[in-house]
Order: sequence, then structure tokens, then C-alpha cells
Amino acid sequence: MHSELAYLFRHALLRDAAYQLHLPGDRARLHRLALELIEDHSGGRPPAPPSLAPSRARPPASHPSDPWAEELAEHAAAAGDEAALRLYLRRGAEYAESRSHGAAAARCWQRLAERLEDRERAAALRRAGWVWIRDGLPASAARVYTEERELHRAAGRRPEEAVAMMGLVQTLRMSGRVEEAWTMFAEARGVLEALGDPAQRLSVLQEEGQLCSETGRNREAERCFRAARALAVEIGDVAATALAVSNLAIASMELGRYPESEQAYHEAIALNRQLGNRRNEGVALGNLGNLCKAMGRTEEAERLFIEAETIHRETGSRRHFGVVRGARASLWRATGRIEESERLFAEAIAIHRELGHRRFEAIALGQRANMLRLHGRHREAEEDYRASIAISREVAELGSLGAETGNLAGLLVSTGRIEEGLALFREAIALHVRSGNRLFLGSHQCEHGLALLRAGRHEEARAEWGAGIAVLRTIAAGSLLDEVLSEMREGCRAAGVEPFERDPAQA
Repeated sequence: MHSELAYLFRHALLRDAAYQLHLPGDRARLHRLALELIEDHSGGRPPAPPSLAPSRARPPASHPSDPWAEELAEHAAAAGDEAALRLYLRRGAEYAESRSHGAAAARCWQRLAERLEDRERAAALRRAGWVWIRDGLPASAARVYTEERELHRAAGRRPEEAVAMMGLVQTLRMSGRVEEAWTMFAEARGVLEALGDPAQRLSVLQEEGQLCSETGRNREAERCFRAARALAVEIGDVAATALAVSNLAIASMELGRYPESEQAYHEAIALNRQLGNRRNEGVALGNLGNLCKAMGRTEEAERLFIEAETIHRETGSRRHFGVVRGARASLWRATGRIEESERLFAEAIAIHRELGHRRFEAIALGQRANMLRLHGRHREAEEDYRASIAISREVAELGSLGAETGNLAGLLVSTGRIEEGLALFREAIALHVRSGNRLFLGSHQCEHGLALLRAGRHEEARAEWGAGIAVLRTIAAGSLLDEVLSEMREGCRAAGVEPFERDPAQA
């Protein structure tokens, strides 16, 4: 052991030993002195913050002591000053949350909740739940939302219990337990809509849209997010407007309405910058990167992914960092950087598994399978596709389930397992029709047509490929159209038949 490290190690042991030698009363007096000295240095003790009930109360005004609030809470606890302990736990929670230090914020909120009663305690628990949800840790959020729900249930406060249930719906949705999420959502929704409160109606629309989106029901999701945006604008809630616009952009992209989606992403980015919400700005930038990638604008996509990663690293959002990591890996695959792509996919999948994000794990596995297939590693690709399909079926994620079922079908056809591939194509296309995902519907119909061509079913092949290319042209799929046309001409040449249609540029 180096001498400096040895000194530091012994110093910590000596410090702890010396601390334990003080009598409890002496330790309390020393902590009280430390508390007073730090407060004096910071301009005195800050004023008491506003009540936590209602739970959406504005945060207290900033104070010079806020960066040391959690440390001051420790001194207050050791000094036996309960009022100061509650004060600094609250300020520490608010400060940590404002800096996106999720673990510190949740720790302070939960410690504070232990020292509060009734509605104030429930509000502190809810704030802890928000932090855990934001950081992508649904199991931690579920524990505090369950405790909050029980407090309201015991007091007979059915509307407030329903609000806590909406928090639990988010945890169930994030954990992939979608059927349970829908059941609890239906129960809570009835209570909240009966209140006639626009803010509660807004939360219902947002969560219904999320549930629809994550189960591939993109048309219903779009309807919910449009209604949520209109209501948020009507009541003047800028944060809710930004969230609804971001979600609407995702739904429009899934439905193949790219220009509308791009416009909504830029609006969401501007709103989040106006609010100073760096985390949500990063999410919107990453999603806009995905849209640019889909439109063939790879340089712009990579710039947006790097910008989003920088924000997520800065804000400590591992959940969203993992998502962007997977998206960037997929982009690198498309531009030939295979080793780097494989490394980023492994990193993204590890993050999703660590956080328990089954849905995002399925997406990343499917993206990695596409890379492996492209480079002839068919056995590994099939394993990843099947793993992704199993997870997507488990969490009722129609989008990924349809995408990877169709991609696996293409792999099977390309390796000579044509009948098995044709069956999977039919299954995938039915899923795309249900989810409204026009990009995958058109792509997999075209692939299905070429698989039928390989099976000698020429007229069926022509009709199926024609239906697919018609869908793709409605969403201006850019370079994808050139790729699909090239594959069709090659397939027809190999089968000895006339091309299904001429390239419009040559017509």
C-alpha cells in the first residue's frame, strides 16, 4: 500500500475512533456547534418552507445553505434538533432534485416522510416516487407509492388514493406488467375523472397515452396526446404541454408522419429549454436523433445523440443514457463501425438489465440482432431476436414484438427456412396493423412479398410487395425506398420474372 493511501486509511480509522470516544452529550453539543457555525457562514438559518400539501406546492426560495442541506440535516439529527432536521431534509431533497441528484433527493424525501404525518407524509412519499420514476427505478418507486396509497386508504381519501394509484400504474408499466397497469389505471381513472379537475384529467390523458404507446396502439396514443396538449395549453401548464408535445412527436413518428413528428420534437426541445428542464430536453434530442436516422440524415442523427448523451451524463439519468447508447450503437452499425457498435449495444443492454427496463432491453436486443445478421452471424442474431420477442411478448410491447418477429422472419427466409419465415411474416404484419406502425408494416410487407417470390408464388408476391411499397411511399421513407426497390429488382432477377414496377426515376 502506498504511504499516502495508508495515511488516509489510518486517518479515517483514527477519526472514527476519536469520535466514538466522546460521550453522547458531548457529541451532540459538537454537532450543534457545527450546525450553528455553518448556518452563520451561510447567512443564518433559512426560513421554513411552504407546506408540502398540496403535493404540487412550489419549492422554497433558494438559500446559500442549500448545497450543504443534507450535511446540515446530519448535524441536526446528531444534535437532537428535530425542527432543523425536518427543515434541512426538505431543503436537501428540493436542492438535490433540482440538480437531478436522484438518489440523494429520494433519500431525503423518504427520511423526511418518516418524520411527518398524514397528508404531508403522503406528499413527501409522492415526491420520492417521482424521483425514482424519473431515474428509471420502478421497484423503488412502487414501495413509496404503495405506502402513500395505504395512508390515503386508511384515511378514506379515495381521490388522493387514486392519485397514488396513478403513480403505481407508471411503475407497473415501466416494469412490463402492462395488464396489471391497465387494470389499476381503469380503477383510478374512474375516480379522477369524476372530480372534474382539469389537472387530473390531464394526468389521465398522459398516462393513457403512455400505456397505448408502449403497447403499440399508436393511433389511440396520438389521440390521447393531442387531447393532453390542448388541455395543457388551455390551463397554462407549460411543463405538461412540453411532455404532451414530446409524446405526440413519438406517436407521429411511429405512425410514419415524419414532418409532423420533426416539428413537434423541435417544439418540445424549445419548451424544455424555456423551462430549464435539461433531462427532458435530452430525451427530446435523442428521439429527434432517431427520427433523423430513420430519414437517412446520419450526420445530424449522430450530433443529436452525442448532445443527448452529454445531457444524460450531466443529469445522471442512466435510464435515458442507456436508451441513447443503444440508438447510437444502431447508427454505428448502419455506418459500418461494427466493433464500436457491438460494444455500445453490450453497454446499453447491461444498463437496461441493471435498471429492470425489460421493454428497452428488448429493443436493444433486437437492434443488436440486426447488426449480427448483417454481418453473417446468423445463429447469434437468431438468439437475440428470439430473446427480444420473448421479452416483448411478456411485457405486451406490440411495437418491438412485431418488429423483431418480422426481422426474424427475414433471417429465416434468407437462411432457407422459407415456410417458417412466411408464417412469421404473417404474424408480424398482423401485429403492425394492430399497432399502426406503418414503417414496419410497409417494410415487412415488401420483405414478405420477396419471400413469396422465393417460394414460387409470383402473383401473391407482386400483390404483397405492391401493398408494402404503397405504404412506404405515404411516409416518405427516403433512402429506404431506394433499398427496397433495389432488393425487389434483385429478387425478380433471381426468380426470372419481370420487376414488379419500374423505378419512378427511370419511368
